Amino acid sequence: MICPDNVTNQVLERILTQYRESPNLIRLIRHDVDFVQGLINAICAIPDLFDIDTAVGDQLTIIGKWLGFPRTHCVCVDPMVYGFPCGDPVIDARLVTDFCEPATWDDCRQTGTTTITIGDDDVYRAILKARARQNMQLYHMGSLTEAVQGIWGTSASVEVLKVFEVVICPGRALSTFERDILPIAFRALPIAHGIVPKVSYHEGKAFGFGDGWGGLCENAGWICPENPHIYSCA
Repeated sequence: MICPDNVTNQVLERILTQYRESPNLIRLIRHDVDFVQGLINAICAIPDLFDIDTAVGDQLTIIGKWLGFPRTHCVCVDPMVYGFPCGDPVIDARLVTDFCEPATWDDCRQTGTTTITIGDDDVYRAILKARARQNMQLYHMGSLTEAVQGIWGTSASVEVLKVFEVVICPGRALSTFERDILPIAFRALPIAHGIVPKVSYHEGKAFGFGDGWGGLCENAGWICPENPHIYSCA
């Protein structure tokens, strides 16, 4: 888009010589053309407001609607259960509580659903960029890796352990919120139909032998593929 920034001067230069000595006419023309220049400036600023890299707030929300991916989604929730923390501190902190908090027994709990709104613009932006790749059907390993690292950082990776399955590895501990919106992020990833997505919560590099894998002395973790419950709770 070409956005002229000196419309008023350009118009005044076109006034016939015999009218240039009329201050009232020039003042009238300047007033009207300045108004037009203001409209031009406002219109030319619109594309920048809706740039996915810089848009914030309502503008980013509108971009999400264009991409068919709103801020609010329905996800599965794991109810708190009575117990004592042991094992994974991240999971325990989210799921296990004492008798002073509202909870249920593990054998009695039923997974439910709730709605989550992604209010953080940077988190939403990263997911929308993944969604854009999905819409363009960029179903190759490089595209998926860039989308995954855009959401979870450079520690994240994509591993293929068997045919028709990919394992997404954030490579670091996820916050409670990141765990909650994990199904939402998976919905936006550029994964072709027929490929089953899994998640592995190990931290650091995945354990293995060869280039790119973590060895015995590199604090590597086992890849343990799990169902991210993208749409169903079971």
